[in-house]
Amino acid sequence: MNSFILPFNVSQSSIRISHSSKISFVGSCFSDEISKLAILHGLNAVSNPFGTIFHPIPIANNLLHSINNNTIEKEIIQSSDVYLSKFLSSKIFASSKELLLDKIVQLRRNFVKELKESDVLFITFGTAWGYHLKENNQIVANCHKLPQDQFTKDLSEIEYMYDVWVELLKLLKSEFPQLKIVFTISPVRHSKDGLIENNRSKSRLIELAHLLCENCNAEYFPSYEIIIDELRDYRFYKKDRIHPSNEAVEYVWNKFMNCFLSEDSIELCAKVLKVKQGLSHSPMHPDTIQSKKHKLKVLSDLDKLSKLCPTINWK
Repeated sequence: MNSFILPFNVSQSSIRISHSSKISFVGSCFSDEISKLAILHGLNAVSNPFGTIFHPIPIANNLLHSINNNTIEKEIIQSSDVYLSKFLSSKIFASSKELLLDKIVQLRRNFVKELKESDVLFITFGTAWGYHLKENNQIVANCHKLPQDQFTKDLSEIEYMYDVWVELLKLLKSEFPQLKIVFTISPVRHSKDGLIENNRSKSRLIELAHLLCENCNAEYFPSYEIIIDELRDYRFYKKDRIHPSNEAVEYVWNKFMNCFLSEDSIELCAKVLKVKQGLSHSPMHPDTIQSKKHKLKVLSDLDKLSKLCPTINWK
């Protein structure tokens, strides 16, 4: 063999995404990485309005609470002089309970609005290790540095997670009939749990995702397998040896495009990226004729692409 990797061909999905599509991402930090590249290439994407969440049950709870407009007062906790939610990332906080309640209500309303307009929802599971509050056995999204004796930790059963998600997917299909669902597993290693424990966790998530795809008309994108089995080398990880490198994420992104986008859309992605790079370029000598010509060329290309496809996301 001349290749030092085992090639992995990802089949083209029946789900089609273009620059006129709207896509949403929820789940682990890998969702954020892919959504950033989607936006960079001009796609209309939103990611993790509730912050990064890793476990399938808190991810499901956020979706359920948003759709059902559930009361949320009991989920608020105070840590030092900051107010947080048990079901949200620590990035969602406020200086008072009232302000946080208002913020969460608005976030959930906005998210439901996004789902009504979205064509595809990508859901990335990160870990099956759950932290339960002793007072009510709820699995939290984040322990928020509260004392460890307030929690118990266990590896969630596939059957339990499956039952929760089956009911949620029924609700999603009822409320948002246009919405396609794609599951994926984060390749980020949760090494603090232990490597053996991480592998046990990932195996449950993979089985969960495939059971849901087989029984609930959802699809699976193999981001985990691309990193772990195809690239399979620590040179494709950052210095922490946990998170995939930028090069690895871009490799997955290219597989993502080939899976969900047409050749024309991929070509448009490349043109949008070139324009955005041109707009962000800071020339050393901005007042020269050459720099001014370059700027005019970039603005001209932007105008042409905008007329060709008015729904390009230029953010």
